[in-house]
Amino acid sequence: MNELGASRISRMLQRFFQVKGSNTPVPQLAPEIMPTFETGNPPFDALFLEGVIPYWRAVSIAAGGAGNGATVRLRNPTASGMVAVVKLIATSCSGNGNIEFQPISDASADLTNVLQGVGRDGRSNFGAAQASACRFSYETAAISAFGTGGFMYNNGTLQAHRIEVELALFPGQIFQVREQVGNLVLVCSMLWTERPVDDGELLGR
Repeated sequence: MNELGASRISRMLQRFFQVKGSNTPVPQLAPEIMPTFETGNPPFDALFLEGVIPYWRAVSIAAGGAGNGATVRLRNPTASGMVAVVKLIATSCSGNGNIEFQPISDASADLTNVLQGVGRDGRSNFGAAQASACRFSYETAAISAFGTGGFMYNNGTLQAHRIEVELALFPGQIFQVREQVGNLVLVCSMLWTERPVDDGELLGR
């Protein structure tokens, strides 16, 4: 295991041993108790102890007229101090059209309409708009050319596409979904997590 992985596990263990209820009979675990942790594919509780916060957000964008397409953007601000990992993207269109997925490095702009992430963990932020580090925004504007570094697929009429990914967004990076055919309704949902960034992960940035 590299130093970055070890530091995250260390943070998780520190939080685990700090968990105490109001009726805790002793200040520490008995020596015969040996907790075990799965590090390769940690369960949901272990992610919470590691400081990973899950969010989701969805939006339905009305058709914008001929030549105009919808864009949905998830931006990790430069000064967030967090790493965001996009876990799932689901899209649906009102007509047959191409959808582009595009990562953007070192961009700082939100789109016209900004929403907050909605929490997915009842212990920290469940069910309401929260001050997530990432900014979820959308707009309808004139369609532009296919972007560098993205990929495109055809989203047929009223078809829902679910794509599971592991796309890390470091501070100052953006992931966006864009229509490449105008005047269509776009429905887009994203699931992502956020956790504190380790200093070593920013080396060379």
